[in-house]
Amino acid sequence: MKTRGVTAKNKGGMRTLVHKGARSQRTPEVAQRTRKLAGETMCERCGNVYRDKRWHEGTAGERAWPVGFAWTVCPACRQFETQEFFGRIVVRGKGALGREDEIRTRVENVAARARFTQPQRRVLSFERLTDTLEILTSSQKLAHRIVASLMQAFGGHGAFAWSAQHGELTATWTWDGAAPKRAAPARRLTARERGAVARQKAAAVGKQPPDLGIQCRHVELAPAWRDRIERAADTWAERYPDVTRIHVTLAHAGHHRHGFEEVTVAATVPGRRVHVAKRGETMMVALREALQATERELRVAHEVRRHDLS
Repeated sequence: MKTRGVTAKNKGGMRTLVHKGARSQRTPEVAQRTRKLAGETMCERCGNVYRDKRWHEGTAGERAWPVGFAWTVCPACRQFETQEFFGRIVVRGKGALGREDEIRTRVENVAARARFTQPQRRVLSFERLTDTLEILTSSQKLAHRIVASLMQAFGGHGAFAWSAQHGELTATWTWDGAAPKRAAPARRLTARERGAVARQKAAAVGKQPPDLGIQCRHVELAPAWRDRIERAADTWAERYPDVTRIHVTLAHAGHHRHGFEEVTVAATVPGRRVHVAKRGETMMVALREALQATERELRVAHEVRRHDLS
């Protein structure tokens, strides 16, 4: 294969080619070792089944009655036998060494979740050395996932180093026992609160918020309808500052057989007047459709005005 110099554009591609687990043909190591398997093959040690060019976790029925399967030893079991690893995790720190049982449980849970969809990703060994814990995995991705999970659960610092020659990932996690610093999630403002903020900003620059008018014909204004209209108006005041006036009319139209509810929304923007009318079997249905249609029209008007100004 002809090689070329590493540049900014092909650096990622060249780095991928030298990894042992992802060669130039972009085939994982596990697939390369099982390329010649045909049909359905079962591992005689773990019971995993090879079909459709990948390894699956064998079902209880297949393990109890393995008829029609060829037999072999899967790559993960061979790696476990020879202790050939692609991921190495080194755990350091007084806090980590003092809570070995919790860390072991966390590692086992992450590995179990990984084996649910990728049965060839396994933890090969978990050993306690003098002042560190060493975990060997059959894949780089499992090692990376384990360290990320440990950092999320306990805190600490993680470092990752890939070996281009041997295709191994050495992940180091250091934790001194301090609790992770987690910032409290910011509460999202409601539409009414965002509208109030928009009105305050408009008042600060000398601009008045849009006038809101509600008119009812042959129907009494319900509190739920008013609340829905005010929330929509507050949202529009935030998104489209050019709106100067909003007028909503709710009407019950009679018919010789049955009546219907009608909602009309008129919004005034510079150089354009948005007018929407919707009907429905109930007032809430007509109101929802009218407000949604007005939102679409205001968005179009806002985009057109911004394009004209630019």
